Parts: sequence; C-alpha cells; structure tokens
Amino acid sequence: MVNLFINDIPVQVPNKTTILQACDTVGIDVPRFCFHERLLVAGNCRMCLVEIEKSPKPVPSCTLQVMEGMKVFTKTPLVQKAQESVLEFLLINHPLDCPICDQGGECDLQDQSINFGSDSSRFYIKKRGVEDKNIGPIVKTVMTRCIHCTRCVRFATEVAGLKDLGTTGRGKKTEIGTYISKVLKTELSGNVVDLCPVGALTSKPYAFKARPWELKSINSIDILDSLGSNIVVNSKGNDIVRILPRLNESLNEEWLTDKARFSFDGIKCQRLDSPLWKDESGQFIKVSWEFAFDTLSCFFSDLINKKGVNSIQSDFILGDLSDLNTIVEVQSVCDSLKFKSNVFFASEGLKKNINKDLPISLYSSDFNYNLNESDLILMVNTDIKCDLSLLNVKIRNHILKTGLNVGLIGPKITPGYDYTHLGLDLNCLVSLVEGNSQFLKQIISAKKPLILLNNSLLSLDTSKLINIFKEINSEASFSLINSQTGIVGCLDLGLDSSSSNDYHNLKDITFNFGNKGSCKVKSLFNVYIGHTGDKSLSNMDLILPSLTYLEKSSFYMNFNGLIQKTNKASTSIVNARSDDLILKMLLVFLQKKGLDVFLSNKSNTFNSFVQSYLKTGKKPLLKGLDICGLLNSTLHLSGVKPVNESLYITNIISASSKVMQECELLNTKKLNF
Repeated sequence: MVNLFINDIPVQVPNKTTILQACDTVGIDVPRFCFHERLLVAGNCRMCLVEIEKSPKPVPSCTLQVMEGMKVFTKTPLVQKAQESVLEFLLINHPLDCPICDQGGECDLQDQSINFGSDSSRFYIKKRGVEDKNIGPIVKTVMTRCIHCTRCVRFATEVAGLKDLGTTGRGKKTEIGTYISKVLKTELSGNVVDLCPVGALTSKPYAFKARPWELKSINSIDILDSLGSNIVVNSKGNDIVRILPRLNESLNEEWLTDKARFSFDGIKCQRLDSPLWKDESGQFIKVSWEFAFDTLSCFFSDLINKKGVNSIQSDFILGDLSDLNTIVEVQSVCDSLKFKSNVFFASEGLKKNINKDLPISLYSSDFNYNLNESDLILMVNTDIKCDLSLLNVKIRNHILKTGLNVGLIGPKITPGYDYTHLGLDLNCLVSLVEGNSQFLKQIISAKKPLILLNNSLLSLDTSKLINIFKEINSEASFSLINSQTGIVGCLDLGLDSSSSNDYHNLKDITFNFGNKGSCKVKSLFNVYIGHTGDKSLSNMDLILPSLTYLEKSSFYMNFNGLIQKTNKASTSIVNARSDDLILKMLLVFLQKKGLDVFLSNKSNTFNSFVQSYLKTGKKPLLKGLDICGLLNSTLHLSGVKPVNESLYITNIISASSKVMQECELLNTKKLNF
C-alpha cells in the first residue's frame, strides 16, 4: 500500500494506482475526457491536470502513478487556470449547436465547461469543419464536434477487436474515421455512442426522439440472447425510445450488443393487437377475448362429446423467448387437464430426442471463475461471437492477457483472436482421444481447461461426451452455450425438443407460444399465442396476442443458471395479455363451461421455485441429473452446424426490427451503405 495526501487528506491506495484513481477512491472529482476505466490510458485530453508538491507545472493524473508521501492538489489556482485553458482550447472549433445535439443534457463537455471552464473565450477565428462519416445504420457522426479523445478508437481496437477505426492527419487537420469510406462492421458498434463524451457519435435510431429530462428509466434485462445483459429502458410517455447498458461486472460489464440495444423497434412491427379468429371463409377477423375463449371452450366441448376426455390429444409448443412463468404455467395446465397433453419446445438445430440427463455444472458453475482460472479453451461446435457476443469479449480479453491456447472443433469462425482449428466435424474427437492430435498434449498438460459446448450437441449423449474430456483431464470445466434464453429455461425444467418434422400424428389441438417455425404443423385446431404476426400464421385457427418482455414482469434464466427478472417498462397499447395469464384465463373459461377439468395442486410451483433459488442462492434440481457411466462403446459423432449463423436476426423481435434488418444486410454484404 502507498500513503499519500490529496488536498491534505491522508489516503492509502494499492501500489501502481494512478493519481486519478486515488482521487476517485476518496470522492474527489477530477474532470476527464479521454480516460475510461476499461480502456488503456491515452493521456491526450489534458483535462485531468493536478498539481504535485515541488512540481513546476501541472501533470496529467491519469498517467502518473502514486508514490509514497506524495502531496497532490486538485483545486489550486494553477490547476483551475490549466483546466480553463484546456476547455477554452477544446471549444475553439467545437460548434455551438447544443440545442440540436442529441447529446444535449448528457454531454461531458457541457457539464465540465460549467463546472471547470471560463465564462468567456479569447478566440474569434473561424471554426473548422470536418466531413461527417457514414459508418452504418447504428452510429450517427457529426465529426465537427469531435475533441479527439480517441475513446472510440481504443474501444474498437481493444474490446471489439476491430482495426478499421483510427486517426488521420496532424494538428488541426486530425480526423477520426475508418481511413477509407466503409461501414463499422461490429456487433458492438453502439457502445461508442455511450463512450463519446461529446455529440460527435450519437445514435441514429434515437436521433431527435427525446431529451434526457423527458425520459423515464426502468431497470430490466435483455432476453434476446442467453447472457441476460442488464439494461436500462428509457421511455417517453408510453413509447420506448432507447435502451442503454446497466453495469453488471459478472455479465455484460457496461457494454451491450447492437441487437440488445436497438431491436426494440421490432415489438411494434406487425404487432398483433387483438385476438384473431379464422372464419369459415378462411379470413381472419378481430374478436374479443370472451369470444376467443368461448370458441376454445366450444371446441373442447365438441371434442369431449365426440371422442371422450381420455382420447383427446393436445400439444403445447414453447418458443425460444418463453419466460419461466410461462414454462411452469404450461406444465401446470397440462397437469390440470385430464386428457393427454405434451409439452415441447421448438428450436432449429435441436432434434427431438435430446439428452436431458445433463450435469448440473453446465448451468450452475461460475463461468467467470472458470474463465479466469483456465489456461486452455476448447470450443466444440460453437460460434461464440454469434451466440454470445459479450461473452466472446471476455474470452478475448482473457486470451490477450494470458496468451492461452484456443482450439475449435466445428466450422471455422472469426472470434477476433487466434485459435487452432482441429476439424470440421465431431469425428475429430476420435483422433483427439486416440492421441493423433498435437492439441491433446496441451489439454493433458493444462491445469484448468475450459470446454465450451454448443446446445446443438444435446442430441448426443452429452454426459458421455463430457466424460471423454474428463478422462483426458479431470480438472476440465464445462459450459453449455445456449443462444436463446427460452431454451435454457426449457432444458432446465426438463422439457423435450421437437421440430415440425417430428409431428406425424394429427393432434386435436395445438397451442403454439411464439414459435413460428412450428406453425406449419397441422392439427384439428391450431392456437397461436404471440406478439408478432406474418404469413407463417396462415395455418392458425385462433391467434391470441401476448406481451413482449418489455411490457411485463417475468423471470428468465441465463446460460449460467442465473435467474433474473424483467420489469415492466411500457404499457402495451394493444389488447394483449401475458402468456401465463392467457393460460389461466383458459382454465377459468373451461370451468365456466362445466368441462371436466380441474386445477392441479402444483399451480404454485413457480413461486416455490423462485423462492428456493433466492433463499439458497443455488438452482434447485427439478429433474434427475445423474451422470452416465464412462464411455464403454465406440462413440459415433456426426458433424452438426452451430444453431446461430447470424449476428442480428436470431428471434422474432430482432427479425421484425428494421434496424436489425439493415445491419444484417450490411453484414452479409447485400447492401451498400
């Protein structure tokens, strides 16, 4: 520890701490523009100048480390004059367009000019002009406002792994851009908007929508991938206008993917606003909720009269964005109905006969701990950048710090770091186990290897696959990479997977919860419960509108077994209900009709499930998770493709988002921007 004095206040901080960080520990405000806690130090804005005893001139506090007995002063006349001069210099060419700037009210330059700047300027020369750059549909550029803090450049290089952003020119001709006219191709580009301390980089979708003081902020989580990033939802009136990241060191830190940040416009596109019933002519007409449930009740009544209760067959198909409330409520309803009911979840890339006998460590282990302790990483059939982009950022940072080796079994990917490609399909595991691969020696000698498995491997005997690696290295840790948060909850609660090809027998009634891929399945009566409609719903007989994750409070489970809650950020202007409430309403209407159904004693399963988790801090085992014995027969493995092949279009909401559609077209080079 190092002892020093800051404004005559004794302070004790760890060795190698900078003066700026030491000031932050005691709550002393030192202004800064270029410094950021998660980026390398640049020291080029000179706003964080402080005075040190016996030093002839002020020094930048972000670059200088503390020393024993050092005396630092942050409010002397010398420091104040230096700060006023720096701000005066920055404002020479900065345009006075605060009334039309989207950064107004959240601008560091505004705040620091008031707190640390002068009340006048000595410069009256003509301000310079810089041409704006068109770098994609996410980031709007007004480069005349740029103060050259280089936060965006360092983020692109250090975090996103992109070398296309940098500076050109010298002196007053310095500009930040992409060197040549091109799009900023990264799924994390929206973060440069948060990093920019002025209005040089702002959000295109948010442009001229609202001012900060007009917004209401609600803390929630993102469910568009299984990481469960913490977010802040900003709404103006009843319209959601912006989503920002919320600090969570164990998950998304303070970053957010473009999909999580800008997909919210998809909740309004092709939105189902009221129940729809297909009449005898095959046309959908708007009906009331009472009419919709009366129709369902009459259909059930006719079935009972024709076939009897025990002969009725029904299927409940859950989607990839289903919350835990809905999953448990569906199971409860199936237990409540006397006729035969099956519960599935539908997902592309997963076969029906998945292996549900999974080790609990795949969900409940601490991924951050396993990553920090690992000295080797093996990715099996996963494109981590597509599935969980922010998780890939953590892996990349760890690789750059430690230089550990990375191996990949499966199709080649571009994660932003070097890796050893071991084979295109899983048959190379045989060679790996037999010792025909050089990478095997590295796995054996590793102290704590980390194995990342894609959920497409669930159709195999995953426990035996894990035990193969356990035989090679008993200290290996594992993590199952799921791209969709709904899949995690369904797997954890023991549901089976099914695709449209698995439906050979004609069922009496099918309830589909937001999974359009299974809408081609034909039953005597098809019910779709979701929030987005298109031509894929033409086979449905009844469509019931539901709420999105931004319009309800629900629980979701992330890929690591962590249960988090979304908070209602917007009131739906459509006549929609939550999925679990629709199911409860169905039971009520069936009872009113006097049909032979009853409520199960397990109706409160979900509350007890959550309470158990909150009390113990661990996820209870709802299903048997016995690990299979060691491999005692030849394991035949076939190549399977990763579930996700897109950075942006991965679910119903992002597929309906106009912003994400533009990003996907640019990513696949089908659109010139």
